[in-house]
Amino acid sequence: MSLSIIICATKPKLVEDVRRNIAETIGNDAVYEIIAIDNTVNPRSISQVYNDGGRKAKYDNLLFLHQDAGFITKDWYKQIEDRLRERDCGVIGFAGTKVFFNYPAGWAFTGHEWLVAHYDCGEIFDLHLPEGEDFAEVVVVDGFVMFVRKDVWEKRTFDEKAVTGFHCYDIDFCLSLLPEYKNYVCCSVLPYHLSKGNFDEKWVQQTIKLYNSKWKYILPRYASDVRLSPAEAKNKEERGCFRAIRMLHKSGVKLPLINKHFLKYPLTARHFEHLIKFSSYQISDLFKNYVRKKKK
Repeated sequence: MSLSIIICATKPKLVEDVRRNIAETIGNDAVYEIIAIDNTVNPRSISQVYNDGGRKAKYDNLLFLHQDAGFITKDWYKQIEDRLRERDCGVIGFAGTKVFFNYPAGWAFTGHEWLVAHYDCGEIFDLHLPEGEDFAEVVVVDGFVMFVRKDVWEKRTFDEKAVTGFHCYDIDFCLSLLPEYKNYVCCSVLPYHLSKGNFDEKWVQQTIKLYNSKWKYILPRYASDVRLSPAEAKNKEERGCFRAIRMLHKSGVKLPLINKHFLKYPLTARHFEHLIKFSSYQISDLFKNYVRKKKK
């Protein structure tokens, strides 16, 4: 049981906490190394740091781990390793979605009914865990914990040209493995994550860039146990797209491209209702811009 753990390190205290946590929880039979790459001097994108770590790794299984994450469950690695051995196993994480529709968004914006999660972010966050099963198949996972075999990573690696910052590397990597591999959320091991994520302008810009250059050509994607007719898929995609607009608008993010995409959906009663709300967001943004200019 061997594992190479790769961390993009910017805060020494957090990295020391991770080292201590891994030693206390991974299990006595596990052989592992921690590759903590200091990214404070000549900072690089997370794709570059993770690929550097992957090349340095001496073991067959990799764990890409945020410096503010760790594990609560004891002896967790054996459960993970058993699934990683399966030939068609791609990435294993602890939060993700069973569908990824054809519009620019993150994994958490696809719709509540598709999300699967099991982690502690100050409180236990359990969502749609399959009864009696240790793993749930998903399309993409959140990147705070990502297990993958080294031979799988070597086939794709993280896209250093397309992902130039610290957002969307997880979604992009997971999508790159489909349909050859299956990605999973682990439901039997409980990790923790001290951060709840950050959907800012940089995240939106990176998401739109990747959607335009790569994702729209391969989306939508569904886990193998999802069954949707074309009409159902279109309806749920429209709702998901509006949900993304609403959530990001509340965060103060401007959404020119996703707004344009949303306008292309067929005019149903529900879409008309969404269009009215969408228009109110547009008016609100115009008013805020007007007030801002007046103050200047």
